[in-house]
Amino acid sequence: MKLIKKETETEGDKRQHFPYVLETNCPKCNNEIKRDYERDHLSYPIFGKEVKEYLYCDECEHEWYFLIKPSIKLELVTKNDSKH
Repeated sequence: MKLIKKETETEGDKRQHFPYVLETNCPKCNNEIKRDYERDHLSYPIFGKEVKEYLYCDECEHEWYFLIKPSIKLELVTKNDSKH
């Protein structure tokens, strides 16, 4: 039994949540910024493709973006060698 990854892009749900928190600092004023992707979401992400994510600093009103690449991981954990 083997699991073969196809090289295709898959679209996520309208509101795709992830078990990650992004922690960074504003490049203008150094204010700490956090984004919780379990609470917040990505809209229709394309898995395996870079997406622009925008951040906004409430302290100095600076907006900037970074690139993020959502992915899906599927792992085969059980081998079934029975011959049924």
